[in-house]
Amino acid sequence: MRKLFVFAALLLALVGVASAQTTVKVTFLVNTSTVPDTLHPDKAVVQVRGDTPPLQWNGSTGITLTNIGGDLWTGTYDFPANDTIQYKFFTNAVSATGDNEHKGWENDILPDGNRVLITGTSPIVLPMEFVNGSGAKQLQNWKPWNTGADSIAVRIRVNMQGWQAFNAANDRVGARGAAWPGYLGNL
Repeated sequence: MRKLFVFAALLLALVGVASAQTTVKVTFLVNTSTVPDTLHPDKAVVQVRGDTPPLQWNGSTGITLTNIGGDLWTGTYDFPANDTIQYKFFTNAVSATGDNEHKGWENDILPDGNRVLITGTSPIVLPMEFVNGSGAKQLQNWKPWNTGADSIAVRIRVNMQGWQAFNAANDRVGARGAAWPGYLGNL
């Protein structure tokens, strides 16, 4: 009986240690098209910062995302299982150190300012998240467009750095094109 008790106590201790160390993989897919800066894939920094390791609220955070084309950034990282994590996105066109360490925070997320991630015990692939560069507080999974049931949204981003004298009162930027026959169906 004593051996059974010791074995059960040892088993519970091992299960407790294993569950305390359990992590879950979380995959982020982040769209930076709403960030006013041009984020060059080879120079820019897109980080996830927060309150739970591997995250930190500074440039030493353990999560720097990788560009996968255009404005899309991704990464998969281990987080504590069964936890609630507060986080925000940080973007900078140059670096996340020195004078730039805190120049690039996204705007607040409703309702309390930060994004919230609730982990369980299974891997998580988060839906695409847009960095809140909107200038206003937004919901965590907001999208920078509205679509009706019979429409599609097309977002066009134009880099105007080469036109320093642009005056919105007098100058215009436009997009031209046409639907490809057969591609979009009958319009």
